Amino acid sequence: TYGPSSSPSKSIRAAIVDNPQMKTLQDLTSTFTKDTGIAVVFDVFTEEELREQFLSGDPTAFIDKYDALMLGPLYANIYGAEGVLEDLSAKAGDEYDIDDLVSNFKDAMSVDDVMYAAPFYGESSFLMYRKDLLD
Repeated sequence: TYGPSSSPSKSIRAAIVDNPQMKTLQDLTSTFTKDTGIAVVFDVFTEEELREQFLSGDPTAFIDKYDALMLGPLYANIYGAEGVLEDLSAKAGDEYDIDDLVSNFKDAMSVDDVMYAAPFYGESSFLMYRKDLLD
C-alpha cells in the first residue's frame, strides 16, 4: 500500500556506501517514509566492501537482494550490458526528465543510450598548483 502512513506497510532494502552524501540520504529517509508509507532499510558498506561484492562470487546474487543499489559507472555499464540491470530510462515518469541530468553523468550510467543507473550526485578531481613554485 502506498501513501502517507504513520506505520510503514511496505519496505525496500538498499545497499549504499558509507559516505557523507549517503548519511544525508539516511537522515532524510524518515520524511520519505512519512510521505509514502514505505520504510527503507539500508545495508551500509565501505567502498571496498561494496566493490568486493561485485568482484567476487556471483554479483547477480548480491544485486538480487536489493530493491535499490548504489553503484558506480563501471558496474552500471558492465551489468547493464549483461542484462542484469533494468532499463531505467523507460521507467522515468513525467516528474523525472532524463534530459535534465548532466549529460556526462547520464552517459556514464548508460550503455547504447539506455540508462541503467540514475546519477544522484557527481564529483570530479583536478590539480591546482602555483606555477611559480614549479618554475
